[in-house]
Amino acid sequence: MSRAIHTIGIVGVRDYRGSLYTNVTYIHRTIEKHLTLHGSSYGSIAVVTGGGRGVDQMVMDWCDAKEIPYHRIPPNIEKFGTPRAFTMRNNHIVHESNELIMFWDGRIDTVIEAIATAAHQSKKSTVYPII
Repeated sequence: MSRAIHTIGIVGVRDYRGSLYTNVTYIHRTIEKHLTLHGSSYGSIAVVTGGGRGVDQMVMDWCDAKEIPYHRIPPNIEKFGTPRAFTMRNNHIVHESNELIMFWDGRIDTVIEAIATAAHQSKKSTVYPII
């Protein structure tokens, strides 16, 4: 009997301080530590992310390296404009996920809104600081 797939939404900032190598290493290690701490195995998860630059791209690269399926939900800027398109996209990611991992620099409003949406939907969410 196969295990149910646990869908993890991962969102975060597009721009970050510090070196690319430092941030990629931090994002990848943090996801792996999170999965270990919460008892998830690679074979039992799928990821939902926004598909943009920054954290989203790092997450997709990590998924490719670990052969973890992911679904990309890009913002619909034509329909909603900015910044609303990013809020709507993050809300969609929250809705599609069982759990959220968020990488936040303490400044980006759309991540704050995703945190609030996850809380409103009673979804487990963990916020990690971006370095």
